[in-house]
Amino acid sequence: MSRLVADIRVEEELTPRGLPVADILAPKRILLTGVTGFLGAFILEELLRTGEATLHCLVRAATAEEARARVERTLRGYQAWDESYRSRIVVEWGTLEEPLLGLTPERFDELAATIDVIYHCGAKVNFVYPYSALRAANVLGTKEVLRLACRGRAKAVHHMSTIDIFAHGGDRLIAEEEMGDPTGIGDGYSQSKWVAEEMVTTLRDRGLPVVLYRPWIILGHSRTGVTHTTDYSCVLVKGCIQLGAGPANDMALNFMPVDFVSRAVVHLSRQEASFGRTFHFANPRSVDLRDIWQWVVDYGYPFDVIPYEDWCERLRAVDPGNALFPIIPLLSGAFPDEPAPRISTAGTDAALAGTGIECPPMDRELGRKILANLVAIGFLAPPAEVSAAAKQPYAPNVQPV
Repeated sequence: MSRLVADIRVEEELTPRGLPVADILAPKRILLTGVTGFLGAFILEELLRTGEATLHCLVRAATAEEARARVERTLRGYQAWDESYRSRIVVEWGTLEEPLLGLTPERFDELAATIDVIYHCGAKVNFVYPYSALRAANVLGTKEVLRLACRGRAKAVHHMSTIDIFAHGGDRLIAEEEMGDPTGIGDGYSQSKWVAEEMVTTLRDRGLPVVLYRPWIILGHSRTGVTHTTDYSCVLVKGCIQLGAGPANDMALNFMPVDFVSRAVVHLSRQEASFGRTFHFANPRSVDLRDIWQWVVDYGYPFDVIPYEDWCERLRAVDPGNALFPIIPLLSGAFPDEPAPRISTAGTDAALAGTGIECPPMDRELGRKILANLVAIGFLAPPAEVSAAAKQPYAPNVQPV
């Protein structure tokens, strides 16, 4: 805990005081981090689709050419690429894990002189790694973003945080103005995001134009069903399909399509009234875990919904070929009996009123789109293949978990 508290401190010299303010509402040049991630890719696409600015994308790669290819490959993979985007994307070959974002001092200064707005979506996401393994990218990387924002001109920083900075558990309402408490956060990723948000808040209090965004679980695209296969929810569904069973828990889950969040973030980021505020994103309509299992059955997979204790018994027999195998440590307590916290989105709802930007429900139709996309990209085996495999004699692996 003392390490976290020490890391939130930002030296007094890092300040926007006395600096001219960049054109934060009509930017000509924007820097984005995390564009090869799910939300970051769609924020990039939304900025390209609805604006005219040049987009500078910080990308980690072995070469500059590979960095450019990663951006295009990511957008194409998410069905979000348009050839007209090519001329407006400038790839900055760097990384959050190094000083000056891995750029040369000369390039860092050039960006400091020309960038108007920064969307900081980048982070190393891993719920198993300790804080120490994520600190360089998520904490020190955020400080380098703030350093860029406070050099030459004061730039706007749109910081993607997470609801995970709040400890889950207990029937309580988390307000947008509430600050996270690290004492109840158990995983290193959420701890690193708490520290990062605290640093950004410090610079906001020093006068930097800052907006904080805290999304809950993002899954799928409302039109195409594309999603990111590294998401915990997708891995869980895949492993349970391979297992042929899911736990029969009464559990409300909250998922939002990525295009809702990206549209909302970009709209809010262009409003003068947004600066200094924090916005929460959560679906007003949760979905029950049993409904998700029904969508799996309706899609054609051989699947049983069984008591949690029986499911755990089956889980003990999985081998490395099952998608659940690497995340078994995370599954202890993954289906709690206590209710999840309620997330207030009052400020977000009011700011989006009249815009037509609304979160659609996670329903059977969207669930089917997501499953179809996961099959199409090869993440899930087609139901017919799983059915054929299920007819083979069952030979459990009884190694201890």
